[in-house]
Amino acid sequence: MISARAAKEDADQHRKIADSAIAILNNMGRSKPEDIISAIERFYLLIKDHFAKEENLMMEEEYYNVNLHRADHEKMLNTTRSLLDSAKEVDAEQLRDISKLTSIISDWTTLHFNKFDKKFNDYINQKPS
Repeated sequence: MISARAAKEDADQHRKIADSAIAILNNMGRSKPEDIISAIERFYLLIKDHFAKEENLMMEEEYYNVNLHRADHEKMLNTTRSLLDSAKEVDAEQLRDISKLTSIISDWTTLHFNKFDKKFNDYINQKPS
């Protein structure tokens, strides 16, 4: 059974990811390109670290849906890495206009939390002690 400490840490990580995504979205049009790129890099490192911890927890808890959940993590890591690489290659004006980036970050974060992470939390909460 997952400890209360592990559950709190996971929830805290989700808040940090959401805050990071919101910061990127709120600053896209008014930040310097290097600040946008830096924020995307921080977001990437944050989700990479979180995903590794979450996947370990899923393995410990013998979560039945770990492979599908992990595949969604990989998809987001690959997409974020691709967007980051693209952001480094465009000029400042183009970077400020990357609406695809804002859409992907907000849509994925909301969808993943509400679909995949909710299922995992439900699984843990229904598991006998």
